[in-house]
Amino acid sequence: NGLENKHKWFAFVEFDDKIDPELFIKTVTFELDETFPMAKVVRRKSPYEYSCVGWGEFEILIVIEWQEWTNKPETELIHHISFAGDISESKFYLVLNRELIR
Repeated sequence: NGLENKHKWFAFVEFDDKIDPELFIKTVTFELDETFPMAKVVRRKSPYEYSCVGWGEFEILIVIEWQEWTNKPETELIHHISFAGDISESKFYLVLNRELIR
């Protein structure tokens, strides 16, 4: 039975502070290999997350499109996911200019 090699996983974008991320984020796009049933998902509202069942190793592209008033270009993050070995968690930290947070 191949089910024991499948794992439920999720990826998400969130803010550490008690700040509404929708003030800064316009969309978050999650892109996976075309073999996934929903290979591209665009989230326009918080929570900005994607969950799926997978196995093996693969990469997920996370594209953050910022609200126009921030004057920030899109941010692209490539996250490598592997189900070999121990369960782990990876984080990317993005720093916003404090002047943007009022």
